[in-house]
Amino acid sequence: MIKKGPLKYQYYGPDMPPVLFDLDKNPSETINYIHAPEYQEVIRAFKQRSAELGFGAVTSGPVCP
Repeated sequence: MIKKGPLKYQYYGPDMPPVLFDLDKNPSETINYIHAPEYQEVIRAFKQRSAELGFGAVTSGPVCP
């Protein structure tokens, strides 16, 4: 899990899709913003940071499968 401000990114591994929560807009974490166009730049940054931390996130190819 990586958190920056109100954004929380979670990558569970290759068998599950990543999730992105915006805790300001949805504090109960019931809406996954991973496919929302306005978050794609920050998702790229989270994926890069996940790879740097050794979480195994894929950093090449499309942002969202």
